[in-house]
Amino acid sequence: MKLNLLSLSPDSFVLGPPHLLEQFYPKKILNIFNNTEKKSFETRGGYDKIANSISTPWAVEIHLTSNCQCNCLHCSYTQRNQDSAELSSLTVNKILGSINNLNISSLIYSGGGDPLAWQGGEFEEILKRDVPYNQSIATNGLGIINNFTPKTLQLLDILQINVSGYNQYSYSQTTQTNNFNLFIQNMHWLFNNRNKNTTQITGKIVINNRNYLMVRDYLQFCMQMDFDVVIIKLAGNFEPDQNVALNLNQKQKLRELIYNSPAINYYPAQIDAIVTNDNSVELQLSDKCWAIEYGLYMLIRSNGDVFPCVASTCDTMNSIGNVYDRHIEEIWESVKHKAVKKKLHLDMKSCKCNLNVCRHMRYNLLLDKVVSSSQYIETLPYPAKSKPKLL
Repeated sequence: MKLNLLSLSPDSFVLGPPHLLEQFYPKKILNIFNNTEKKSFETRGGYDKIANSISTPWAVEIHLTSNCQCNCLHCSYTQRNQDSAELSSLTVNKILGSINNLNISSLIYSGGGDPLAWQGGEFEEILKRDVPYNQSIATNGLGIINNFTPKTLQLLDILQINVSGYNQYSYSQTTQTNNFNLFIQNMHWLFNNRNKNTTQITGKIVINNRNYLMVRDYLQFCMQMDFDVVIIKLAGNFEPDQNVALNLNQKQKLRELIYNSPAINYYPAQIDAIVTNDNSVELQLSDKCWAIEYGLYMLIRSNGDVFPCVASTCDTMNSIGNVYDRHIEEIWESVKHKAVKKKLHLDMKSCKCNLNVCRHMRYNLLLDKVVSSSQYIETLPYPAKSKPKLL
């Protein structure tokens, strides 16, 4: 099956069959992870709910641990991994108890570390709770067999796998480990036991300046494994002395390889943005950061710090509180939260936000249209379905 390609952020593209992207694209931007029931603004209260402000987040992301079984070249959490911070089982239970009162749409277990490397308790036990929201996980895949049964797999709405290699060489080059055989064992078990009706499996490929020429091999591997959706993300130099980001020539080559890949039949104009070294191509800012303004997103790091967006974690001053000190209900919409909100708005207007980290930029642009026209996301047009001419 050929894949369609859509743009999510300045350095991130999502690929998949058309029938899934019609659901995945708006969901990813809205941070609503639901594969079985398509949610829209209408079912969440519509424009009126946006206009009246939202006092609780739509999505919560939890970093259970900073520990990881891999040592990826492009990892943006290297320093954090060395700190070995981990949420205790008691704290996780307290967080989940608070979340049940927030009327959220989705809970995502992710990292800074790998959630399946969490030693604070049994991951399967926290997953089996009877909850009103969708549950998703982003993992390197090495702990799938040890943490899931076919039955508990079905409790996940989206399971995102970090595809760090397609053979022993590429995997070792990226992760600096010899875990490729273990990775393959876990992938075979996963795809043999998954239920397509309940769980969407997404593959995430991080492209750095060592593996960018292999992008077609990565895509072919993902298609053979039968991933539902594939995300391509460009690595950035987030850590001190890190040198993994692609230069302009490498980006141009990557663009050509993607354009000419026989696996892809749909190309957005925004892909041209990857051949620039700035955010000037197709990357205008929204009127305001709606994700921050209405508190649509909450991130809880493994040390307990709470942030209102992913990009804000680059500065610890953007933390709005810590779950070891206060309950989430006390942190959210607190005086500190409102002060950080104002600061982040000014940062965005001053172009200080790191858009290569931001997960909400295109979402914010879409909401600009929604608010100005009272339209729902689902009624907005997709980019033209044509293959642009190569530069």
